[in-house]
Amino acid sequence: MGRMGAFYQQLRFMRPRFFQQVLLIMAYVFCTVSVAFAAITDDEIESALQQAESLQLAQHETWLALLHYKRETLSRRYISQADDENFFLAAKGKTDANAELQADINAFLKGPHSGHAQCRFPARWWWIKQQLNLQGKHEVSCPQHVAFMTRVAQDKLFLVFPTMYLNNPGSTFGHTFLRFDGENESVLLSQTLNYAARVDKQDDLLSYVSKGLFGGYTGFFKTRAYYETVQEYSNIENRDIWEYQLAFTKDEITQLARHLWEIKGIDFDYYFFRENCAYRLLALIDVIRPGMRLTGENAFPVYAIPVDTVRALDDRDLIISRQFRASLATKINQGFVEDEDVSSVVIDIISAQLLADSDTINKKLRVLRSDSEKLEALKRSIDILQFRGRASSNKAKVILLLINNYASSEVENKRSVGLTDKKSPEKGHNSLRVSAGYGEQNNKQYVDIQFRPAFHDLLDAPQGFIDGAAINVFDFRFKWFTGFDDDAASDARSNLRLESLSLINVTSLNPVKQWITPISWLFDIRLDRTQLSDTQSVRNFISRGGVGLSFKWQRLMPFVLFVGEGNFSSSYAKGYSLLLGAHVGFYYNHDANQFMLSYEVDNAVAGFELDRNITQVQWQYNLQVNHAVRLHYKHTSYDFYDDEDWSVVYNYYF
Repeated sequence: MGRMGAFYQQLRFMRPRFFQQVLLIMAYVFCTVSVAFAAITDDEIESALQQAESLQLAQHETWLALLHYKRETLSRRYISQADDENFFLAAKGKTDANAELQADINAFLKGPHSGHAQCRFPARWWWIKQQLNLQGKHEVSCPQHVAFMTRVAQDKLFLVFPTMYLNNPGSTFGHTFLRFDGENESVLLSQTLNYAARVDKQDDLLSYVSKGLFGGYTGFFKTRAYYETVQEYSNIENRDIWEYQLAFTKDEITQLARHLWEIKGIDFDYYFFRENCAYRLLALIDVIRPGMRLTGENAFPVYAIPVDTVRALDDRDLIISRQFRASLATKINQGFVEDEDVSSVVIDIISAQLLADSDTINKKLRVLRSDSEKLEALKRSIDILQFRGRASSNKAKVILLLINNYASSEVENKRSVGLTDKKSPEKGHNSLRVSAGYGEQNNKQYVDIQFRPAFHDLLDAPQGFIDGAAINVFDFRFKWFTGFDDDAASDARSNLRLESLSLINVTSLNPVKQWITPISWLFDIRLDRTQLSDTQSVRNFISRGGVGLSFKWQRLMPFVLFVGEGNFSSSYAKGYSLLLGAHVGFYYNHDANQFMLSYEVDNAVAGFELDRNITQVQWQYNLQVNHAVRLHYKHTSYDFYDDEDWSVVYNYYF
């Protein structure tokens, strides 16, 4: 069947549902009253208020969740995290749950009028009328809300997790959003709910980071079709996507959909670390299951990493099933793993030297044995052209015509399917890591103490993480030297000292493939300590970056990076040292073992003469996913001194 035939078949499948939605919308828009509003007296309103008071509904966990009230750590008062006056009916609604409840009940029981409270806050009204036994009474017609509820399916609820995207600081740790599925609808047509920061496009990188860290942006919810989201995350940003079906009933999903209507267009302060997409979506789930307290007082006190919020759902048995949706790049890479004969033809077809005409391309296809292999080669070629932004090129148009010819002859489609063995992200190691062990620096013994709130380095257990990608934030390392040589003029006497603090360290070793040559890179900002002699070490601030290439053969990943570093210290003769150099090595991953050997040469091009050669050997053995032992050896050779340091530590992740 051709493409047009498939399109009409899909349209025929969707048509009953489509006309049903149209008729429902028209019925509610043009009918003057859907349910009669029973007149109510002031005495009855007062009775409802007294009943709410006696039931203590203002302190009920569902009411607090609906208004996004959270208890402040210092004042111990409940304050709503919604930062928009349109979210409240009481003047003090943000800080007074009881005043907001009274204002809402008063407004809900007023006669019909434009912008009625029942139409603005249907989830609150639905819950209050259950508590006060008002079912079937005092209902107001809300055609716009009904149209919205008709558009958003309420049969299944999914949490969707696009994996980390290192090229965007706001998505470095990944992203989460909700998807609402119907029983008989295409998944790609499902509606999604996304929470994001309202970013000023004129902001530079420093403004973007500072506003994101300290609440300078407002966050907002928006809905859109899933196919648009897949296009953005999977096909444009090339992020793999995990889809988790959640264990909620249809009634609970319907109540969540009502709450979606309430928060559309409502502003919340946005913080990269805590009140971000991951945290805000858990707060929505608290609306329908408040007893779980996913965003309770002690939940995520400092930061909320998307994968940690997925773990929170998994720990409470809320995940029914998992499905992996490979990005365009992942599908292309998998194709080169599965079939070498087809892959060689694909390389020929996408070559810039090959003419964009059907005869030339067909000649390349003749080496393949079956029509299904030829169709597979054509589809993989068009995927690569799409990845390169050449989907509208003449060659792409010719390939699409050939694909249609093969498809019309009902050739069996054998797309890449070898992606089901991937481990889902929440099954990897936990984000927070503490380490303790023993070490020696230039024959001086110390206790090694490390603390890292987030997230993952190249030696951590790789299951569930992107191969070759590392992100570390606020990685502390302390050395406690153990009481030798107390009378010597050494700064390593019996004391505890901060050895280093990595503010942010990001590494992306993206190996060269047959069809693409990506850049590998690193970025590192940290406070550090440089050992200049047996008796002197200096504190310094380091900003460092590098670019280069990495490769991969089986489990071995060699790399070469050209690096630049600004090293600043008041103890240096000129106060700074600017270095350029090369960093080469290899990373090896085999089951429970991760190993890295590297060598770096740096030459000072300005400032203090800090020329150096650095040799490092690192090995980690994973006892379990959250337990590991790590060995680290580092030898730094300066023109004036050799610094040798080794340690062995136990890593615990939680």
